Amino acid sequence: MDTRYIVAAVVLGAGLLVGQASAAPPAAADMVRMARADSCPAVFGNSQVHSANASRRQGELDWVEEDETGVTIVHGNQRWDDPFRLSIQGVRLVRVSAGSAVFELTAQVADRVKCRPGQYMLQVDHRVSRRTRILALLQHGVLVEHRGRLAFISSASVASPRWLVAWRMPGEIPSAQTMMDSIRSIY
Repeated sequence: MDTRYIVAAVVLGAGLLVGQASAAPPAAADMVRMARADSCPAVFGNSQVHSANASRRQGELDWVEEDETGVTIVHGNQRWDDPFRLSIQGVRLVRVSAGSAVFELTAQVADRVKCRPGQYMLQVDHRVSRRTRILALLQHGVLVEHRGRLAFISSASVASPRWLVAWRMPGEIPSAQTMMDSIRSIY
């Protein structure tokens, strides 16, 4: 019997829908050893940084959808293009599951920033480094903004998905009803 499960995370304020799959949620023993992101603000940010990241994401990222054909991203940031693969020295993605991503902070980096080495549980809007913020959790990786560009963090063995990136002009996105009313008025 397949024990995999699918969890859909919906962030209503951002209109973000991302499917996530995992073999299982983290075991209770793993949760005890895992640190919270706010216990290492030098790398992962604090509540003020997370709040600012959320506001920025909500203003720029309309939605992300992952299916068997790839990942679709609709956004309003003129600088964003297809994500590139990103590796951050001293911070490694361990797994993505049930609304969170687990990253490992190496001892070398941890000593330099005065944090505990080991695993940290991160969520959307947390930082992965000083200039890298999490935008969405995907099935096998994390979509981030790194220095103003879209990037993808995953383990080396995971192939990058096919990206469909669509930019929308600035302004309000009309509702489906408004668009239908406009079409009817033309005819």
